[in-house]
Amino acid sequence: MSQHPLSAARLHSLIGDAMNDLPADFTEKLERMLEDNGMPHPETGRVVHLSMVRQAKADKASASSDVADLSAITAVFRRLEGASAALAILHAAPPWLAEPKLMEGLLIASHELVLATVEALQACGNDGPCPSA
Repeated sequence: MSQHPLSAARLHSLIGDAMNDLPADFTEKLERMLEDNGMPHPETGRVVHLSMVRQAKADKASASSDVADLSAITAVFRRLEGASAALAILHAAPPWLAEPKLMEGLLIASHELVLATVEALQACGNDGPCPSA
């Protein structure tokens, strides 16, 4: 038996006031399931109440430029993640077990990915268009 009565506090912490739209017996059943599955009772010090932030409407030109910038940033991150993965493989493989051609290929791939990233960042830094690919 719990030290807290079934006040639906667990359910309220998950879905907020939307729980008031549910039938009382269903709410009680969900609350009991949450309790049985180990969800702790929310205490007032740990509960964070969030409010929805509405986005301002942007004009189409601004939105398309934001998408282009996001696309360019994503491409840069992908290149860096690729270089990181190649270097992680190189680091993990003992030199006496790794195939020399594989190691050389991973080094070249890492080098090219880092160079492409540097070029993309330099283009963005010079107030030029950020390349997206």
